[in-house]
Amino acid sequence: MRVSELRSLANVQGDYHVPERFRDKFATHLVKNALASSNLQTPLILGIWGGKGCGKSFNVELCCRDMGVTPIVTSAGELEDPVAGEPGALLRRRYLAASTAIRHTGKPADLDAGIGRHRDDKTTVNNQIVAATLMNLCDDPTRVSVGGEWRADDRARCERVPIVVTGNDLSRVYAPLTRSGRMDLWMWEPTRDEIAEMVHQLLKDDKRPGGYGGIEDARRFVDAFDAQPLDFFGAARSRCVDDDVRAFVDRVGVESLGTRLLSSGDKIKSKSVVVGRGDVSLEALVRAGRAIEREQQNVLDVRLSREYLANWDDDGSSAAEVARRRADDRRRADGLAVAADAEEARRRHRVAEAEERARREAAEGALAAAAERALRCVLYTGSHATASAW
Repeated sequence: MRVSELRSLANVQGDYHVPERFRDKFATHLVKNALASSNLQTPLILGIWGGKGCGKSFNVELCCRDMGVTPIVTSAGELEDPVAGEPGALLRRRYLAASTAIRHTGKPADLDAGIGRHRDDKTTVNNQIVAATLMNLCDDPTRVSVGGEWRADDRARCERVPIVVTGNDLSRVYAPLTRSGRMDLWMWEPTRDEIAEMVHQLLKDDKRPGGYGGIEDARRFVDAFDAQPLDFFGAARSRCVDDDVRAFVDRVGVESLGTRLLSSGDKIKSKSVVVGRGDVSLEALVRAGRAIEREQQNVLDVRLSREYLANWDDDGSSAAEVARRRADDRRRADGLAVAADAEEARRRHRVAEAEERARREAAEGALAAAAERALRCVLYTGSHATASAW
């Protein structure tokens, strides 16, 4: 077992906030697997999926750190190898390594990127073997063989190790692997309040007069970019330091940066470099966020691949034409929305007219019935009086 397989989480420093329902889901999965020997049926794998940048992998690491769990991490890039079958053997070796201590847990990250099936992609033998290996672990998590000989005796027995996988779209993964008995699928989409709490925890050390103002500033910051994921706000905070970093470069000089940052052993002397924390007021955070949003939009609008790739299958439109077409699409969508609203208003008017017509008909029917009853009463009374007089 390589030393790098054990994640010490020493790099995860700081008092970060883990949303309560994320921590509860993670802890519940670990406890249920620990109680599996008591005939408690539970999936071996917890599949956490959701949009990019919403903190899936990072929150898992924070949960491991806070609960004293030492994860053995497998990245998506390790699920492919020039040697057929090696990724499957790697998973079995790491599973056995994790089973040596009850506090260890396996954590493959971005599973859909490693073994997911996408359009125009070709599946490989390793994709199939990795999926089959994970299914075999789920079906018999206490009996694992490593090596060329498959063992089914007690020498192949091991402790059950809960597995947590993350990904953006687990529908790309082989469907039998994600069925309920093997994987507990859970979509992680933090609410705006949860994002505000995490952003506040990130910024609370910068709280001072004229700077960050507390949880209310975090809520306003999040509300200003309601369509952005969690990592966007961390990037905006990082950009607030750019002015201080540029001032440091100007003060030291470009020629002296190497000797100022690196020691003779080529190790960064981070403690000897003092850089300000920057302006972290709400206005500065929003300004940095707007700058990042502009760059995000540029990536979508200015698609230079059309200029550089001869066989690009797009229509070859320029960036201006793309922007114009998107504006037309937005106007068309707005027009469709207005038309839909008008049609809905007409429908409601027709329904109201029908209801009013039904009420009038019911009232007229009731009046006619009352008049008929009154007429019968008059006829009966008159007929009875005539008979008495006779």
